[in-house]
Amino acid sequence: MLSGLIGKKLGMTQVGGAAGRVQPVTVIQLGPCAVTQIKTGPTDGYDAIQLTFGKRKLSRVSTAQRGHFAKAEVAAGIATREFSQRGEGELKLGQMIAASDVLSRVIRLTFRVSRRVTVTRA
Repeated sequence: MLSGLIGKKLGMTQVGGAAGRVQPVTVIQLGPCAVTQIKTGPTDGYDAIQLTFGKRKLSRVSTAQRGHFAKAEVAAGIATREFSQRGEGELKLGQMIAASDVLSRVIRLTFRVSRRVTVTRA
């Protein structure tokens, strides 16, 4: 499947722990993301999936990007990123991917205080 998804920070909140300690947490909206390009080893030299997130006015998109999004038959997105693909190619061009599709076995994400998460700006 995928090694990541594109999301948007919604804000901060706090969660109370079992010991009564309050811990700050970041609320992130993951997906839905659309598959805009599937890169394969024979054609591109590596396996990856290009995703886009959100919607952008068509007047704010360059002509080259319009053609790229039109080929995939998806709306222009505000952020487009490439992620390495794990396993077999079960994704199709133009397919919408939600967080529940990627995290189907995980009911709730919980990060320990010592765990680091890499977040990049769009």
